[in-house]
Amino acid sequence: MSQNRPETMLTTCGAEHLENVLDLLDELHTAASEGTVTSLTGMNQHELLSLLREVVYLAQETMEEIQQNRAQKMPVLRLIDKVNVKAG
Repeated sequence: MSQNRPETMLTTCGAEHLENVLDLLDELHTAASEGTVTSLTGMNQHELLSLLREVVYLAQETMEEIQQNRAQKMPVLRLIDKVNVKAG
């Protein structure tokens, strides 16, 4: 699927692009609620469900990668033994 994307999508994925994705998903949701998905997309139910599953999978994988990268960059805190030092 990513082979068909223009190069600019790969390098400039900003908030506007993601908002467009959300708008499209919202339109699909409305059409699904109204029973007009086929007329909106031209896809049959099986094709659309497969595509939506891929979107969900990619979104979940992306979130996991972001969380893993963030966790790797966080400093590691270690517990050390308390040392009793008497003032003297």
